[in-house]
Amino acid sequence: MRTWRRPLIYFFVVMSVAGFAFYQYKKSEKEKIAEEKETLVFSEIQPSEVQSISISQEEGSIYLIRKEQGWWMESPVKDLADAESVESWLDTLFTEKIKVIKEKGVNWAEYDLQDPIRFLEITMKSDEKLKLSISKYSAFDGSFYIRRGEQLLLGETSWAGIARKKEKDFRSYKLLNIGTHPASVSYKSKVFSADLLWHDYKWEWKEKKQKKFPLSKSQLESYWSSLSNIYFEKEVYPDTEPLRKKYQLVSPDIQLEMEFEKNRKWSVRVSPEMEGKFYALVSTRDYIFTLNEDQREKILLTEKKFRDHSYPFLFKEDQVQFIEIKGYGVDIQMKKDKGKWEQLSSENKETINRKKLDDVLRRIRTLSAEEYFDPKKSFKSVAHLILKNKDGGTLLKLESGDPFKLKKEDDTRKNEMVYVRSNLSQELMALRFNDLKPVFSSLIKSEKKENKKDTIEDNLKAK
Repeated sequence: MRTWRRPLIYFFVVMSVAGFAFYQYKKSEKEKIAEEKETLVFSEIQPSEVQSISISQEEGSIYLIRKEQGWWMESPVKDLADAESVESWLDTLFTEKIKVIKEKGVNWAEYDLQDPIRFLEITMKSDEKLKLSISKYSAFDGSFYIRRGEQLLLGETSWAGIARKKEKDFRSYKLLNIGTHPASVSYKSKVFSADLLWHDYKWEWKEKKQKKFPLSKSQLESYWSSLSNIYFEKEVYPDTEPLRKKYQLVSPDIQLEMEFEKNRKWSVRVSPEMEGKFYALVSTRDYIFTLNEDQREKILLTEKKFRDHSYPFLFKEDQVQFIEIKGYGVDIQMKKDKGKWEQLSSENKETINRKKLDDVLRRIRTLSAEEYFDPKKSFKSVAHLILKNKDGGTLLKLESGDPFKLKKEDDTRKNEMVYVRSNLSQELMALRFNDLKPVFSSLIKSEKKENKKDTIEDNLKAK
């Protein structure tokens, strides 16, 4: 009987000690949290409850108010405030810790707080006002004395950054402050113009007669995202008629207009370059902002930026039943029979790598035109690729010429180009030869290449 009692007693002792230790730990945690709340300058309210902010200092006052559209600056200028900057400042303020030195009976003159120049006033949505006065000079260790009602507080050195804020710290320098997706885009410049609509989750030309080329959804979405991340320089001027004329914003170099849901409209005008600067006028603001060259480049819309450069090479892979690849030292014909590819004819039957076939088809779909030329321009076709469906219909036909170098490219093989014509496009195009070459060579097994005299590389050297 005694043999089992001892372990049982031991078990209960261990569990009791562990339970007591856990209780003490949780109690300690609760006390610690309670102590930390007591050291916060505002412990019982949340930043989301704030309706307005007033920051007064020697240089003047900043007054911010929360509106339905976001934060707005009422002084020292009337303009849009940067919501992220305001919310970040509030988060810092509401998590800042202080020490209570005296609860009452303080000689405020002794701490430079009898008639303070620097103070913060927070107005809540409930109309409750919370005021903090901050000493102009720091204490002996860099801390700051703070007055909260009749309490004397001591704040850390970080209070200098909280209290010494400037207009530029809260003012919005963001180009685009509308968060929703545009329903239409109208762009005009001296060299290019376009009117587009967002319809059925894709971009299309506003008028069919205006259609110039296929549009790339991903490129346009990327353009939209880049607009949302453009910030002006912090050199700002009032929007006056003389300044509009001076900075050539009456007849701008670029004009971009967008329409959003609920008939909300937004536009920006951008000047030509003037002594290394660009000037911009946004429809929703009453000021003229400055841009650097990189910022202006993101607003600039060109054909290359939003044209679908892969469109002439797209096809449905699962419909391909016949392949013919000929040129650059390769001659292959293959047909799919009962789900398996069979070789019809080839100069190098033993070298075909069927495992690479799917990769080759995917590679074709990733081809992207680099340049476009007059459809009437001729070139000598030395290679072609044909893909057909089960009925013999042509899914894709590419014809290409010999490699060449564009004048603007440096003299290296990796920058060699090749003319290409596709049955899916009327234009003559140029691709990088290094992108097209693997389409022809990947189906040849690498171990056979060294013994093959007529490989693609040998063929090029011979030329």
